[in-house]
Amino acid sequence: MKTKFTMFRRGAMFYMQDSATGKQTSLRTKDEAEASSLLNARNAAQQQPTLNLHLARAYLTASDPAFVERTWQTVMQQGEGIVQTTNAARRRRKP
Repeated sequence: MKTKFTMFRRGAMFYMQDSATGKQTSLRTKDEAEASSLLNARNAAQQQPTLNLHLARAYLTASDPAFVERTWQTVMQQGEGIVQTTNAARRRRKP
């Protein structure tokens, strides 16, 4: 199977090129091993999007066990507290 992204070097920096569109994007690294790893991750994401979703959920669950039970209602309630403290700080700064 043909890969979607290919890697090349321009000067010391590594770049990737989309084989379908020709768009070139910097990988923002000078290390070939790191650039290869980033390129492989992009190609894997293109080939197996469902697997990547499951991997992302597994990583999030491992880093934050409450992630599984969290709902949008919980997120919005937590966000309200942030907005209220931000607004209060802004009011204190006004002359």
